[in-house]
Amino acid sequence: MQAIEVGNQIAENQAEQLMKLRQLMMADMQSKSAYQSAMVQADATKQANSDQFFGQPVTSDGVTF
Repeated sequence: MQAIEVGNQIAENQAEQLMKLRQLMMADMQSKSAYQSAMVQADATKQANSDQFFGQPVTSDGVTF
């Protein structure tokens, strides 16, 4: 009987650890996504600034600004 209880405790601990690992992986993916989005935005801003400085029209969805 005691062995069954120990086995259940081990299984419960494993489940908790897997949930924590899943949460960490999700947080990691979200932070990487946010970083990549910031880099894309920074590149787009630099390109728009260069285009504006050198006199090329800035377009978005076919609309010239």
